[in-house]
Amino acid sequence: MSWIWGHRRHPRPVVNDYTGYADKPIILKEGILIVAELKSEKGELSPEQYFWLLEFMKVTPLVFIWKESDWDEVVEIITKYRR
Repeated sequence: MSWIWGHRRHPRPVVNDYTGYADKPIILKEGILIVAELKSEKGELSPEQYFWLLEFMKVTPLVFIWKESDWDEVVEIITKYRR
């Protein structure tokens, strides 16, 4: 595969245009991209989410799966890379 893409449409996504795309791609001022998939404590990745996160890991080392109990880590990471 030479490239992949995701595109959100509102009010609902079109089938196959973006299934599994990360919840929060965050671009900081310094040009740092953080990709975060947000999950409940018992939540698990779908195969499509796993696919997207693996693709993001190829281009940025800052890929996370965060649960509610990870809030301290969320704050720590974002604070660290905002400097």
